Order: sequence, then C-alpha cells, then structure tokens
Amino acid sequence: MISLSQKHLLLFKLVQVVILILLLAGCQNSDPIKIGFSGCLTGRLADLGVYGRNGVMLAVEEVNQLGGISGRKVELLIRDDKQDPDTARKVDRELIDEGVVAIIGHMTSSMSMAVTSIINQEKVLYFSPTTATNQLVGTDDFFLRTISTNRDAILRLANHVINDLKLRRTVVVYDDNNRAFSKEWVDIFSEFAQQRAYSSIGVPFRSQPELSFSQLTKTVLSYNPDGVLIVAAALDAAMICQQIRKAGADVPIFTTMWSMSKDFIQHGGSATEGVSFISWFDHDHPATASSAFHRKYQKRFGHVPTYASHFAYETANILFYGLEQTTDPKKLKKIILEKGSFSGTQGTIKLDKYGDTTRDLFLMKVINGGYKRTKKF
Repeated sequence: MISLSQKHLLLFKLVQVVILILLLAGCQNSDPIKIGFSGCLTGRLADLGVYGRNGVMLAVEEVNQLGGISGRKVELLIRDDKQDPDTARKVDRELIDEGVVAIIGHMTSSMSMAVTSIINQEKVLYFSPTTATNQLVGTDDFFLRTISTNRDAILRLANHVINDLKLRRTVVVYDDNNRAFSKEWVDIFSEFAQQRAYSSIGVPFRSQPELSFSQLTKTVLSYNPDGVLIVAAALDAAMICQQIRKAGADVPIFTTMWSMSKDFIQHGGSATEGVSFISWFDHDHPATASSAFHRKYQKRFGHVPTYASHFAYETANILFYGLEQTTDPKKLKKIILEKGSFSGTQGTIKLDKYGDTTRDLFLMKVINGGYKRTKKF
C-alpha cells in the first residue's frame, strides 16, 4: 500500500515531468525558422538582387508581424553572391551550415546553374524568383521558380520582330556573364529567324567597369541591323541604348525583362524612349494585389518595386505556405507542388510537377519616361 506522503511525492514528480516536457516543447517551438536569400547585391548587376531581396524582406516582416509561422518567427539570412560562381557556392554552403530550410535565389540563371549540384546534394529547397534558363526545365530536383522560362518569351518576341515588324537583320547583343540566360536568346532567336530566311547575329560582351560601350556599339552597328535586341542588366542596356542613339542610328531597340527597372530609364535618359520589352510583368497591372504591393513596398523602401520585387515577394509567400505544413526541407517541395496553384500579385501562379511556372506575357514600351503595356500575348 502506498502512503499519503509517497502519493504526494509521485504526484510532485509527475508534475515536474509534465512541466519539463512543456518547457522543452516551448523552447523547440519558439526557435526561429531560418530561410536564406542569395543574390547579387553589389556591382553592375546589383539592381536585380537588391530589388529581389527587398521583396523577400517585406514578406518576412509581414508574416512576423502576424505572429510568424505556427508561432515561430521567420529569420532571414542574406548573402551576396557577387555574380560569381565560386562565391555563390560558398554563400549557399554557409546558409546550409547555418540551418536554413530553404534558399530564395539566385537571381540570375548563371548563378542558379552554378549551385544546382550543391542544392540537390544537400536536399535543400531552392526557390528562384527570376531564373528563366531553359536548362533547368523538366528536372525532378530541389529547384523551383516563380518566373516562366525563356523559350516562350523568345519565340513570342522573335515572331513580333520578324513576322509583325518584318525586320530582316537583328543583332542580339548579350552579356556573357549571365550566359545560361543570355545565350539562349541568341540561339533560339537565331533559329527562328533562319527558318524564315531572316538573319540574326549574336554579339557578346562581358559586363565590367572598363567596358567600352562606344566600341561595342560600333561592332553592333557594323552589321547594318534594322533591329537590335539587348540581353543585359539595366545599367549596361541603358549605356548601349545611349551609344546607339549617339551614333545616329534610329533602329528599333528591344530588350528583356532583365533590364526593366528604374535604373534603365534613369541612366539611359531619352535614349530609352521607345525601347520595347518582352515581359512577364506589367508595371500598371490592374490587379488590386499588384497595386497594394506597390504601395506597401514604396512606403517601406522609398522607391517603386520592379518585377524582381514582386516575384521575390510571391516566392516568399509560397514558401511560407509550405512551412505552415512542414519545416522539413525534404518535404517542402512535395507540399508546395501538391497545391500547385497560388495567388500572385498579378494573377495566378501555376507550378507544374517539376516546379516550372507559366505566367502571362506582355510587350512593354518606354513611353514618356515610363513603362507602358502595348500588347498582351
């Protein structure tokens, strides 16, 4: 028979065990959920990374203001890949070692290609807002994206330039620093043109401070093009436009969404007027969610967002959906892809079974110093 004092002692110990379990559970649940961001934050291509980072920061701040995910705060660890493959691999390793459950980034296709083997080896979800290369299409790995892939955009623009505008000779001047993205524009555009007995010439360059834009432009214009397609970041694209107009060439100029930011117009000035963009983003999209994000972003950072900001914000929120179900990096992909369809700032984002995305395409143009939609494909 157990005495009264023994019963009290057993009860006391039972209470201690329960309290200890609750304390341990509380400590575990209160640990922050770590996610990483990797992108180019310095140098000539920094506008893409900075705008993307800001979009992720805003999403993290919002979810934390609402109490986090299942009562746990989200901790964002930010790294600069410096648009250098070795640095990209190094900083991703650092993030993985620090215990991130997912990495948002990289912002250029070349950097994403550089880290794919590491990400797949470590089985950490890698979610890019702006990697459009076709080289990662249809692969069952740990890479997801919220931007569509290059091929459809290139073919749509090529059809517009060649079939609609009847431009017979187009020069594609492209930044070889982001070859995984830019060289596809040369190859696919050229194939489309050749099939229709038109010509397309690729002229590569490497973005760097000592680059002579006047010499580069002389090379471009030496082919006597009746159209020029620039595949480069905002600053470089702006400088090329300036040199083309300075040389007195009145050829139509086209470029990609990569260069579509305020930096392009700011640095290119009047030379950017009339330049057309093939884009998955509409600056004046009528969606309420788009204008709401625009206001929140501008209030937080003091300038207007770009497509990189929108796509990165969407990426973070899709990731948060997955984290509400699980923080296991190996299960996150399955959770997200099973849902497949998410509300973005400018419409529905649909991910296929490989994590590739389809978005609406627009033709944008610089008109009176701003980006205006001229066509929806």
